Amino acid sequence: MKKIAIVVLLALGITGCYDDDFLNPKLDKTLAYFASFENHTRTVVVGEGLRFKIGAAMAGVLNNNEDRTIDFQLYQTDVTFTDIDDTRELLPIDYYGTSEMNNGLLQATIPSGEYLGYFSVEMDSINFLNDPKALEEIYTLPVKIVGTSLDSIGIDSVNVTVKYMSAVDGYYLYQSEIRKEIDGEILDDKTVVEKYNSEGDENAWRLTTIGPFEVQATSATTAFTNGLMFNMTVQGGEIAVDPIDGQPVVMLEDTNTYDSSTRDFNLNFHYQLDDNDTVYHVSTDLIFRNRVRDGVNETRDYLSYFNQ
Repeated sequence: MKKIAIVVLLALGITGCYDDDFLNPKLDKTLAYFASFENHTRTVVVGEGLRFKIGAAMAGVLNNNEDRTIDFQLYQTDVTFTDIDDTRELLPIDYYGTSEMNNGLLQATIPSGEYLGYFSVEMDSINFLNDPKALEEIYTLPVKIVGTSLDSIGIDSVNVTVKYMSAVDGYYLYQSEIRKEIDGEILDDKTVVEKYNSEGDENAWRLTTIGPFEVQATSATTAFTNGLMFNMTVQGGEIAVDPIDGQPVVMLEDTNTYDSSTRDFNLNFHYQLDDNDTVYHVSTDLIFRNRVRDGVNETRDYLSYFNQ
């Protein structure tokens, strides 16, 4: 996996994706510290490792010519979040694992020539993903720098809130064919062929995570299907749909596919509105446009680059 080299200060980010750190070399001693917002959310993606990195940077030298160490404490008990209207809870210890942790203590190395030292946190694919709270910004891991081989410690604490998203969560452009069936007969002269006319949100289907492998699908408002909603499960090469109360019942037809290499769908289904007898048969290609994770716009090109 390739990584863009950015010299930054807080070392806290998703594996191989982004860092929001800054390095200050104009100090009279070396320093280990966090220096971004105290509270961060990190979203792991089902099927993409369920892993993120936490670390810290060093400051005080223009050239780091030796290995440095930073010791971290991961708080596992006796933590209360006191912000007003705070819904956060301590991340249960059996929901994650790290390398070489001993009673919540672990060490990261800043290699010679580098300025950042990390350790990885991997979420448990059973305990974490089976908890509905893991969909929200609730479970939080407090981390503190408690020691270092550097001269001193600056800002020493962060709270990392962790949630997950489905691998197919995102925005999708569309091109579709809609055939109309009345009294059991397909009326070819009533067939509608359509395609998105721009890449704006109004021309995009939205797939929103509601479970590890389940999303709520909402049709583009400019499409013939205009805001049609249904739940869709995508797992192990299989696609299934379930109805949403108050929405037309969607039934799959023929073959439905998801290509994980392009992130595109081909869906074939039919539905009927309550106020008429017409059955609408829809064949649509959903073309992945982007997803947004932790404030980063992850486009098709962005994800292709980082997953080479």
